[in-house]
Amino acid sequence: MARVKVLFVFGNMHKSFPSMSDFISRLPTEFEITLQYGFHDLVKMPIPNAFYSIDFFKRGDYLELINKSDIVCGHAGVGFITDALSFNKMPVVMPRSKSKGEHTNDHQLDFAARYCKDGIFELLDGDLSQESNLITLLASLNKKPSRKFITDLSIIKDKIHSDVEAFLNN
Repeated sequence: MARVKVLFVFGNMHKSFPSMSDFISRLPTEFEITLQYGFHDLVKMPIPNAFYSIDFFKRGDYLELINKSDIVCGHAGVGFITDALSFNKMPVVMPRSKSKGEHTNDHQLDFAARYCKDGIFELLDGDLSQESNLITLLASLNKKPSRKFITDLSIIKDKIHSDVEAFLNN
């Protein structure tokens, strides 16, 4: 049986992402993990089961990996989510948390809480059990994003950006 190909995207935040790295490092070996780790400190928080890892991808390589992956999972960034949606992939997101030192504020948590219910993405929670998050990750294999958000990604991307901007300015 072929291994499930999972792309994990940490983004470009200048901080480590312990919630996600802990989740990935405890995944079973049935997953073929490709990891974009950005500025995450792999020395202090290694992810030994990554099949392939790189700090940053070239844009074309990144988009090709999204297209070829069975599951795409990453931080709750608008760019990552819209890139996954552009390939009709159900993005699985784990928001970075300020309290865990993963971000400077909690806008990703707020964003995820607001949009998860609309069927745009599946949500992993760094405070939930490994088993609960693994079930969510595997369930995404059989899901497609809500069609209402895929019809015109430029509209949803603009809407999300304006909502995030409004939140940050309040």
